[in-house]
Amino acid sequence: MCRSPASDEVGIVRRPRNFSFIDQQVAGSSLISSEEEVDWLAANGITVVISLVEPGRDVRRRLAELGVEHLLFPVEEFEAPPIEVLARIVDIIRERVDAGRRVLVHCLAGCGRTGTVLASYLISKGMTPEEALSHLNSRRPCSIESQAQYNALWHYYTYRSLLSDDRTRGSPAGGSRRAPPCAGGT
Repeated sequence: MCRSPASDEVGIVRRPRNFSFIDQQVAGSSLISSEEEVDWLAANGITVVISLVEPGRDVRRRLAELGVEHLLFPVEEFEAPPIEVLARIVDIIRERVDAGRRVLVHCLAGCGRTGTVLASYLISKGMTPEEALSHLNSRRPCSIESQAQYNALWHYYTYRSLLSDDRTRGSPAGGSRRAPPCAGGT
């Protein structure tokens, strides 16, 4: 199917480092560093890329050429997105998955920031933070790298619980707690 991801030969399609699916439609990886990696992603059905660090110009151009939706949510290394941004990213992932699309989330190494978003996505599907981390750790070599990222999972879990409670009770506050739309994505 594909050549070794370690290959640096020009023209060989290769997958991004630290790439793995966490379910049938959502994956994580390190920084997409070449047009060949974009080609591999597209050939494997990835139609949405959520970047937590900005990829290079050639990568962004190739994503656009292939019609891959690219959304950028910059997050500092070893940090987690603010809860409103994290909730919006997870909402986007769920919307795209519900539409039958495959989504890739990446940061520089594909560990902490990516793991925080992927674990939050799993939490949105009903897992506890511990279950989400256990699931990630069984599929990826690294996930959470800092206390801030771990705390973000619990904050998101609490946020989802409160949102669910409000909706169950029929409170109008439930609808008003949705994250705001992405301000800078394409």
